[in-house]
Amino acid sequence: MTPDLDRLLDRLEALRRQHARRVVVGIAGPPSFDHAVGEPVPDAITVPADADVVVTEGNYLLLGEGGWRAVPPLLDEVWFCALDDTVRQERLVARHIEAGREQADAQAWVARSDEANALLVTPTAAHADLVLHDGRVVGQG
Repeated sequence: MTPDLDRLLDRLEALRRQHARRVVVGIAGPPSFDHAVGEPVPDAITVPADADVVVTEGNYLLLGEGGWRAVPPLLDEVWFCALDDTVRQERLVARHIEAGREQADAQAWVARSDEANALLVTPTAAHADLVLHDGRVVGQG
């Protein structure tokens, strides 16, 4: 996945400075990701004006490289959620199959691409405010 980091940063900044509690939508909407297409979907998420809490998710939020360094200061808290490798891999394969891949292709994709992402982001847990593993708190920053 190649996320639209510029759009994400723009939307997080807009939410931070939004004092009039307007709806963030349309051309200003945050992106989502369509696994069936394999691409980000611009302007796909609406943040209602009455939202008290906004949750964003992504593998690279704590990456600390390039433009990703700008993300954590825009967030009140960052939680790192992890699973045992086997459970994570099984769920990823199932998600890829649900999105239309064949079993063998899904397994190959997980072994190649998703595992590379896991190796990249796992060390970033040290920068999280809270670390959950299999739903249990295992660390706090």
